[in-house]
Amino acid sequence: NRKAPRRDSGESSTTWRPAPPRPRNSLPARIRARTSDLRARRLWGNPADDPNNTQRNLLVLTVGMKQKAGVDSIVRAFDLTQFTVVLFHYDGAVDGWDDLPWSEDAIHVSAKKQSKWWFAKRFLHPDVVEPYDFVFLWDEDIDVVTDSFDASEYLRIARDNGLHISQPALVSGRGAWPITSAVEGVEMHRRGVDWNGAPCPDAQGNPRDVPPCAAYVEIMVPVFSRRSWRCVWTMIQNDLTHGWGLDLTWHRCAADPGGNLSAVDAMGVVDAQGVRHKAEPTLKEQGEGGVGLDGADAVGRRRAAEWDAYNSRWKTPMLQELHEQLLEHDEQFAEHHEGESGTD
Repeated sequence: NRKAPRRDSGESSTTWRPAPPRPRNSLPARIRARTSDLRARRLWGNPADDPNNTQRNLLVLTVGMKQKAGVDSIVRAFDLTQFTVVLFHYDGAVDGWDDLPWSEDAIHVSAKKQSKWWFAKRFLHPDVVEPYDFVFLWDEDIDVVTDSFDASEYLRIARDNGLHISQPALVSGRGAWPITSAVEGVEMHRRGVDWNGAPCPDAQGNPRDVPPCAAYVEIMVPVFSRRSWRCVWTMIQNDLTHGWGLDLTWHRCAADPGGNLSAVDAMGVVDAQGVRHKAEPTLKEQGEGGVGLDGADAVGRRRAAEWDAYNSRWKTPMLQELHEQLLEHDEQFAEHHEGESGTD
């Protein structure tokens, strides 16, 4: 620290001000460690003798005990020699997973009543994700068993098709937009329609390659490449926990103009490796209501408010138009499925 004189109301006084941090390049190159990883390290032995790491991908799930059996099925569908498993616990019940054979090697992070985007913003910084090729950032209520999801085959398809942001197709269960539904007889697809059955027409009625009809992947089961995640992480708003609106804008992170790769080219839905959405609203159960408002409704209101906030920051009428269309479809869906279990 150093002293710096300061004039205040004509009188001389002295205040303490911290010295500016030393530039990073003042450190010796051999000691700089710009990136990290999520690899657990031993507390004993020589660091040079630590086992080689083969886990080049991340499987990240935000979980609660009610979905334990389903989460176990998801993890077992992944080759754990290729994947590091990260569990974000929103109910605080970390010890309840100890009986699963893979849990001891997983990374567990706990914070009650938080969403996966809250966790991701704080614990998946791009400099931590840098060593990994792909990040599977999934919801917990996903069925991978019925259609024999194969994560290794999924990775092959993503690499072969140059997909930087992708998702498995939904064989059944509700998605946000029709493009996420499985298409028979193809390995993957890049284009679809909106809930009006139109390919996102412009004012003249011509189809456009814009979300959610192209360059679209939903926030439910996205898969990101290392490059795209660095950009997507920056888009996650620190104060908006539900992530609504992200999937309609993160096509900006998939495109690589320098490499002549458009967002449509770099995004896709993988049909050959589909999953099913069980639509079990466990996160809504974490909400806290008030007078005349239950917890689930309180969560819903928060989501709507966050959509408005995100849209105002993005400053485009597109998001508001799509939000209105989505709300209209939600009402129709609710009327058609009245009496069934809700969606998260």
